Amino acid sequence: GFVTFGCFNNFKKINDKLIQSWSKILISVDNSKLYIKSDQFNKKEIQESFIKKFILLGVKINQLIFGKNSERQDLLKSYNKVDIALDTYPYSGGTTNLELSFMCVPLVTVLGKVFISRCGASVNQNLSMQNLIAKDLNEYTEIAINLARDINKLNSIRNELIKNSRNSALFDSDRFSDDFIFAIKEMWTIFLKQNK
Repeated sequence: GFVTFGCFNNFKKINDKLIQSWSKILISVDNSKLYIKSDQFNKKEIQESFIKKFILLGVKINQLIFGKNSERQDLLKSYNKVDIALDTYPYSGGTTNLELSFMCVPLVTVLGKVFISRCGASVNQNLSMQNLIAKDLNEYTEIAINLARDINKLNSIRNELIKNSRNSALFDSDRFSDDFIFAIKEMWTIFLKQNK
């Protein structure tokens, strides 16, 4: 009966501009919720500080879900509670974005100008999810709102992610290990030639 947005990135990547963007999204999408999960939310004072920022921007407290520290399996299961993932910016998620994509959660992200702000876009690009890559935070907000309002499109993207993630080089461990072995052998060959 409601859409749940989610962000499981380190809370240090969450800044005031992101909170403003997330608040606009939550206010624009009826009955929506935001599930933020990070080890640091074990500390009550950190949780309360985040709640205050959202409330000042017009978000209701019952729209916020804070996930605390959990074992690996529980962390992965938590992705099943998220409909749309919201990447952090300018420091985007790395491992988190790979995990949620493998769990078939669509990721809305911003294409930044440097490596640390392009990881989410790289994941989406490799999964043929270019339509979820925004040029700035305004477009990011718009994409998230529009996706949440179109459940059929959201379901279609999730189904596409199942197929794309299972066929992507991102999650092809055999191909990765073959390429890695090849690269190591090439480096060793070059090293031997240069050190005769």
